[in-house]
Amino acid sequence: MAVEADNFYDVVVVGFGPVGCACANLLCKRGFRVLIVEQTDARFTRPRAIAMRDDGMRLLQEIGILDAFLVDTSVIRGSMLVDANGCYLNGSLTAEQVGKPGSWGLPPEPDNGSCGLPPSVFFYQPRLEQLLRDNLRRWGRKCHVSLQTKFLGFTESSEGVISQLCESRAEWQRQSGGEMVVVHPDPVSDGRYSGQQDQVGVRTVRSRYLLGCDGARSSVNSVGLNPSGSAQLVDDLRYDEQWCVIDVELYDESAVGQQLPDVVTQYCVKERPHTYMTGSRVTDGPRRGRHIRWEFQVMPGDDKELVVTHAWIRDNFISKWLRPEQYDIIRSAVYRFHSLVAQRWRSTEHGRTFILGDAAHQTPPFNGEGLLGGFRDARNLCWKLAMALHLPCVHDSPLLDTYQIERFEAMLEGIQQSMETGKLVQTFAEGYDEELIATHRNQGYARGPHTGKLEVPALPAGSFVATGRKVPEDKFTGTFCPQPRIGNRPLDEIVGHGFALLVNADSVARISAEVTKALASVQGIVFPFSVDAMLQQDKAERQFAQLLKENMVVLLRPDKIIYGVVPKSQPLTDIGDLVRQLIVHLGFTSPGMLKF
Repeated sequence: MAVEADNFYDVVVVGFGPVGCACANLLCKRGFRVLIVEQTDARFTRPRAIAMRDDGMRLLQEIGILDAFLVDTSVIRGSMLVDANGCYLNGSLTAEQVGKPGSWGLPPEPDNGSCGLPPSVFFYQPRLEQLLRDNLRRWGRKCHVSLQTKFLGFTESSEGVISQLCESRAEWQRQSGGEMVVVHPDPVSDGRYSGQQDQVGVRTVRSRYLLGCDGARSSVNSVGLNPSGSAQLVDDLRYDEQWCVIDVELYDESAVGQQLPDVVTQYCVKERPHTYMTGSRVTDGPRRGRHIRWEFQVMPGDDKELVVTHAWIRDNFISKWLRPEQYDIIRSAVYRFHSLVAQRWRSTEHGRTFILGDAAHQTPPFNGEGLLGGFRDARNLCWKLAMALHLPCVHDSPLLDTYQIERFEAMLEGIQQSMETGKLVQTFAEGYDEELIATHRNQGYARGPHTGKLEVPALPAGSFVATGRKVPEDKFTGTFCPQPRIGNRPLDEIVGHGFALLVNADSVARISAEVTKALASVQGIVFPFSVDAMLQQDKAERQFAQLLKENMVVLLRPDKIIYGVVPKSQPLTDIGDLVRQLIVHLGFTSPGMLKF
C-alpha cells in the first residue's frame, strides 16, 4: 500500500473496515486508483461478525483470499432450539426427536452448495480484516490509505466528487456498557480543536465516485445522502433490543460436544433468552483456542455496566457450562440490535456518492446478515462502478440506480428473516407451542441454516437483467449462477470479472463473429463448456449442467448473476437480441454498435 501521492482518485472509500476493504480490493483488481480514508490509526481488534455464507465466501474468492480465509474457519453443521428443560424444540433432528431430551449429537458436515463451497462457516473477524488489508498491498500504487483522517463532507458535480478531509486524533474507546466506539480528544491547550473539533490540516481530494463504508454512524450518510433532521432511516421494521454479547477463547477444546454443543443453539428461556455459537479459531489469542460466543438478552432491571463485567459473566452466565480455567473472556459488551434501512443509498443530484454496509442498513445478528449484507452490497456495486469508470456513458444509464433497487428489497428480506428468528426464540421462551413448531418445521427451519429459505434471493423488478423476453421455461434469469469446478479451477476464476456468455460446446458454432465482437465492446467474452465432460458429482456441477442443457446460451453479469438466457426452444436470432439488449441497457445507442 502506498502513501497518498496526489489528490485525484477514481474512487474514495470512507471506512477501513471489511466492507471498505472489500470495495477497495475489487476496484483495484480492476485497475482503478482508490483512496481509503479512516479516522482512527489502527484496526478494531475484536470479533463482531462470526458467520459467513457461501456467496460471501465467493466474494473473498474473487478478491483472492478465500484459501487463506478457510484455513481458520469451521463449517456450521446446523442449529437447534432448546427450552428451559433442555428439550429440543427443533433443529438438526428428525421429527420424532423434536421436543425430546437427548445428547448434543453432531450432525454431519453439510455438502458444498451451489457456489461450490460450504453453505456457511464460522470465522474470526480480526483474521478476515487482516487478510483483506494485507491483500491491498498486491495493488501497489493503485491503493492509497490515509489513516487518522476524518471525512468532513463532500460536494458533487457532473464530473466527480470533492471530499473535504482533515487530520484526526480519533481512537477506539470502551463505553460503560462495554461497546467500543470512536471518540475524539478534548480540545488541546493551543485551541486547535476548539469550535470545529478535529478540523486541523483540512485538505480536499477529488474523485469520480465516493463510497461511504463508514458504519452505523456514517458521516457520508449523515452529511449527504440522509441528513440528520430528515427522515434518515426507515425504522418501520420494529426491532430494537439490547443483548449482552460475550466472546471467549476456549482453552479446553474437549469441552465442545460434551459440556458445550457443537451446533448453533438458541436457548428459549423465559427468564433470559440466549444464543450459543461454537466459532472458529482465535487467531490472535495466546493459544489459538476455539472461539465461543454467547448472546444474552438484557432484561428489564439489569444493570448494563454490571452484566458486562468478567466476574458477573463467569458467575451468572457461563458457570453452568464451563469452569473459569477453561477459557478467557475476549470481549463483553451490550449492543442494541436494530432493524434499520436508509432511504437513499445513492446521491440524488449527480449520483456519484453511495453508501454500503452498516451505513445503509442494520440488522439483528440472528442469521448472520450483517457483514454478509455489506459484502453483497460491495459485490453488487463495484462491478457497476467499474463499468461506469471504463465507459463514462454508463453513468447516465439505469445501471447505477439498480444498486439500491437490487439490494434494498433483498436486505429487507434478510432483516425480516433475522427478526423472525429472534421472535421465534422469544415465542418459544414463553411456552412450548406445538402448532408453531410444526409450522416452522414445514418451512424447513428445522433443518438449520442450510435451507432454501436463506438462499440468495432472486432479483426484484427493475433490476439489471434482460426484460420482455422471458419465456415460461426460463427459471434462471436474475438468479445467482452456480459455480462448479471446471478441471481444477472454479468457474468464476475461469470467466473473470467481465460479462460472460456461457455456451454449451455443441452450440458454440451458433455464436456469430458479430455477436462476439459486440460483446467485447462492453468487456464481455464467450466461454464454451462441455457439459458431457462434467462429472456432475456435487450440487454446483449438477445445477450448472442443467443450466447449460436447457439453454443455448447463458449471459452472466460480472457479479455472476444471470442477466438472461436463450432457451433451446427459442430461435437462434434470440442470441443476438440478448446481447443487443445488454448493450442498450448499458446506455449505448450508437447504431453501429447494434448492427449485428
